[in-house]
Amino acid sequence: MNPGEIYIGGKLRPVVRLNFPSVDSKRVYERYPYDIKVLDAANNPIGSLTLRVNIPDSWNGTVRNVARVSEINIDAPYVGKGFGKATYLEILKFLGDMPLQSGSINDNSIGIWESLVRDGLAEREYTQDEGGEKQVRYISRPDIVKVKLIGQEQTE
Repeated sequence: MNPGEIYIGGKLRPVVRLNFPSVDSKRVYERYPYDIKVLDAANNPIGSLTLRVNIPDSWNGTVRNVARVSEINIDAPYVGKGFGKATYLEILKFLGDMPLQSGSINDNSIGIWESLVRDGLAEREYTQDEGGEKQVRYISRPDIVKVKLIGQEQTE
C-alpha cells in the first residue's frame, strides 16, 4: 500500500481530501452551494467540485432533502485512476444522513454511480417522464454508508 492509498470498503483507494471554504462543517445544511477543492494525499490540488445541499426533491411522490454534485472536475492526470470515486466516497462520508443524488450525469459519473451501486452504497431509481420515457437516476444509501465507510474507519 502506498502512502497515497487507503482501504475503504475493503478495497484499495487513492486518498483524497475535500477542502471546504472556511465554514463550520457542523453547519453543513445551513448553506449551499459549496465550492470545494479536491486534494491528493500530499494536499496538492487535483480538482474541484460544487456541492449543493439541502435541496428539496420530489420523486415518485416522496419529498426529501438531498445533496447533489452539480459539477466535478478532476485534473487529466488523475482521471481513470479512482480519484473520482474516492472523491464521491469522501462526499458521502461528509454528508452523513443526507443522501447524495445524481443530477445530470455523463459517462464518467455513470461509471462512478454504477460502482457505488455495486458496492451497495447507492441505488438506481426509475420513473417515467411526461412523454412516458423511462428515467433513471441514482441516490446514495446513508444507512449503508455509515456501516461500510464511516463505521469501518472508526474500527481501523
